[in-house]
Amino acid sequence: MLHQALTHIKKAQRAWQIAKPPLSIHSIILRVNKHIERVNKLTDQNIPAMVDSDLSSLGSPLKIILGEKKNELWKARNLESNLEQTERIKFFVNKRYDNFQNNTSKMLDSILQRKKGKVNL
Repeated sequence: MLHQALTHIKKAQRAWQIAKPPLSIHSIILRVNKHIERVNKLTDQNIPAMVDSDLSSLGSPLKIILGEKKNELWKARNLESNLEQTERIKFFVNKRYDNFQNNTSKMLDSILQRKKGKVNL
């Protein structure tokens, strides 16, 4: 979910960045607001919608807010993925420890890289 929100923030920033005169101001604002709305739904944030004055000013507060939210979501996503990776590592360490205590033959087979083959008669 954080990944999707981060993707939509990047899409909103990109739509704002590539805004060229052939595109109407209204279509640019609609596109950016669509992505902002999706981010708000996914993350329970309250990022304000884009208005005409945001598009015309260089140092728009909305642009700064989008940058800050992107950094926050990126940090949260990295923290979440690091936690998942840590849990996965703990699971396999515990599994190896259990095999070492309770199932030594399986542990030795793993260390010696022995594979049990089929017996054909």
